[in-house]
Amino acid sequence: MNKVAISILVVILGLYACTPSRKVVYFQENKLHGKDSVKNKVALDSAKIKSFGDTAKNLFELKIYPSAILAITVFTVNSEAVAYFTPIGPIPADPRSGYERGFVVDVNGYVNVPLIGSVKLSDMTLIQAQDTLKERLKNYIQEAIVSVKILSFKFVVLGEVNKPGQYFVNQEKITIPEALGVAGDLTAYGRRTNIKLIRRIGTNPVIINIDLTTMQALSPEYAYLYPDDVLYIEPVKRKNFLTEAPVISIFTSVVSAGIVLLSFLLTKR
Repeated sequence: MNKVAISILVVILGLYACTPSRKVVYFQENKLHGKDSVKNKVALDSAKIKSFGDTAKNLFELKIYPSAILAITVFTVNSEAVAYFTPIGPIPADPRSGYERGFVVDVNGYVNVPLIGSVKLSDMTLIQAQDTLKERLKNYIQEAIVSVKILSFKFVVLGEVNKPGQYFVNQEKITIPEALGVAGDLTAYGRRTNIKLIRRIGTNPVIINIDLTTMQALSPEYAYLYPDDVLYIEPVKRKNFLTEAPVISIFTSVVSAGIVLLSFLLTKR
């Protein structure tokens, strides 16, 4: 009886511990093109985020949004003329946060810029913002070179990853695979077929399901994160079972020992 109980436990653990490779391997091209259900889900989620400025036909371009914090730097031959933007001489280390040293875009999309006043920059790409500021500054500074960067581009990764947390992007774009790489990739318990991308569109959050085992995460609709996106990785169902497996093993051993003892006593009688 003791051997039978142990054998049953081993079989159960084996069933829960083994995961088919189709649920683990990333970016399976044939899986995306072979199932109409996946195509329908891609089309449905594409409609959700189309209004946010990214389509399957256009490459990703980061746009300035309300509440963004910008770093605006102006270069010219006469450095004293742009002391509002760029310090003269060696630049010391700045311990201030981006919020303290940057230019904040207000809720209406405007930025107060020295010399030229309030300028609307929301919904512009960084290149468009640079051109707009350069045009406005030419009445005050000749041959100016303007640089605009976003200091507040952050994203959050939660759930079954090795390094969950909040991360800041030091570039204009980052893909979902890159973001998961920064977070140390998924753990063995991460559900790769249903990653939740939480994105705020206007005032409402939208949840988009991403299947990493298909090519969906590499398609233009999903490839790039937007500022303040949240990635949540669900645990697989077997995690709870495997977590409780030691307790189940102890319980099974106690029951098995009881059965053996009972059998021994009955045999003696």
